[in-house]
Amino acid sequence: MAQHNEQDLFSMTQFKWLYNNEQQLALRYVPFNVEALIDIAVQSADATRCVSFKKISEGTMNRVFALKCDNDVDFIVKIPFPITGPKHLCTASEVATLDYLLTELGIPVPEVCAWSSHAEETPVGAEFIMYEQLPGTSLSDFDKSDFPMHYDPYIRLLPLITRIESELSIRGFSQIGSLYYKEDVPQHLHQWPLYSDSKNETTNSERFRIGPTIERDFWRAGRSTLNIDRGPWPNDRAYMFALGACTRASIEAGLEPDPDGVYHHLISIYEQLVPHMAPRRTMCTLWHPDLHAGNIIVDGDIEKDPDSLQLSGIIDWQGSVVLPYYMQFEVPPAYEFDASDYPVVQYSPDGKPKLADEYENLWDDEKVAADHALRRAWRAYLHQLILREEDARLEKDLYGIKGANRLRVATRPATTIAAGGSSLASIARSIANVERLWNLMVELDADGRPLHPFPSAFSEDDKRLAEEGEARYERSKALVDGLLPRLGMRWEGEGLVLAEKYEEAKQVLEAALQAALAAAPSEEDRQRIAEEWPFQDGKFASSADRCW
Repeated sequence: MAQHNEQDLFSMTQFKWLYNNEQQLALRYVPFNVEALIDIAVQSADATRCVSFKKISEGTMNRVFALKCDNDVDFIVKIPFPITGPKHLCTASEVATLDYLLTELGIPVPEVCAWSSHAEETPVGAEFIMYEQLPGTSLSDFDKSDFPMHYDPYIRLLPLITRIESELSIRGFSQIGSLYYKEDVPQHLHQWPLYSDSKNETTNSERFRIGPTIERDFWRAGRSTLNIDRGPWPNDRAYMFALGACTRASIEAGLEPDPDGVYHHLISIYEQLVPHMAPRRTMCTLWHPDLHAGNIIVDGDIEKDPDSLQLSGIIDWQGSVVLPYYMQFEVPPAYEFDASDYPVVQYSPDGKPKLADEYENLWDDEKVAADHALRRAWRAYLHQLILREEDARLEKDLYGIKGANRLRVATRPATTIAAGGSSLASIARSIANVERLWNLMVELDADGRPLHPFPSAFSEDDKRLAEEGEARYERSKALVDGLLPRLGMRWEGEGLVLAEKYEEAKQVLEAALQAALAAAPSEEDRQRIAEEWPFQDGKFASSADRCW
């Protein structure tokens, strides 16, 4: 058996955080029995011994290991952190979801070989999922490749990717919640069919049921101790009311501060909106939570023979839930492109991307960046084009201004209400957006006035809260504008940075802060900048909220 230094396995850190780093790292320490895990792998592989065991990722939600046995069977093992989701349900749902995708829909995903959703029931001493490693490499490895456009791996895969998106979008489930094996949900849920349309039922689908949601907002920051409704829910309205009730219970239990009562006030307004905001019953679907290129695994000797490219599988379905379709459907991040960030990329009258005339005046390194932006624009353009041919209805939901996108804006308060007291401005802003759409959402009388007036409790002070919060948000982003991509960081990452870039990021961002302070015209402005600086210890981070 290979020798392993247990301390090394726990201490190697792939990421750090630019604020609350010690707190974040402490939440991601999960000890487990290494030898017990190896024994399970050897037995699952029908091997004699493990010849290699190494940590390949210290992610934000899991610790991930690669194991190799002496018969050349390779395994990937994921051990979830306490911040990932509900302790048993999160793992049980992910395993069932992978099985469902593979056996019911034929979507290539990792095949689970061993797992445990109860730490106390396994010698490993922690929840884990073990599956065979998919052959190949991630699509992201070819992000900046210089293949001819028609051989670009992103583009070659598009027919398969759009087919998978379409297949996911047409399966309507009977309830809102998360997917499990039938034996993992309470007995009273067994009577519910899996699908809303009995014509979709198969012998295989009978193995699965919809159970309680694993959405973090119902479990994080001590909410796991609350006796609240976590589903499953029969319709959109019941789900939206449960979000408000969860938040109210969190405040009343002292888990969520609300010293001036503003949060309670916004919840009350939200609850008045739900009956008019929530569609009576829409299709409930399963969707990949983050289909970026790193989660798309491809295989083949692409350098020598681009035609050998094949989709090996799609990974990281952790956190997948069944929700109303308009809360789920989104363009895969692997095929997103924001033209406003790249003025050198323009579009011809027929919608095709091209480089602006100014391209010829760029420096060589700027031309390289522009060429890459153009390639990404083509990937986005072709994703929409091929999806339209595969599934015109889904294409309209993803790219049109009506359908799912209008519903998404009209129901935005449901996605913000449970986010916590640090998001009050976002909640108020989402309610203000509903007010602008109100006449399109409710029945009008003969004079064109709404039969149900918008809640009068939403005051000018509430609107001011939304406007001021949005202004603070934009000012904070502007302070680090352009710096985060260079450091391999995302604004949504709450200070997350690769460990090897940690010191560089600290220096670059500290220099940006000092430059902003020096350029401030007054002491009041300097104080405001210091308060709004996004990377400082003590600042709230949802990624530091444990779920158990």
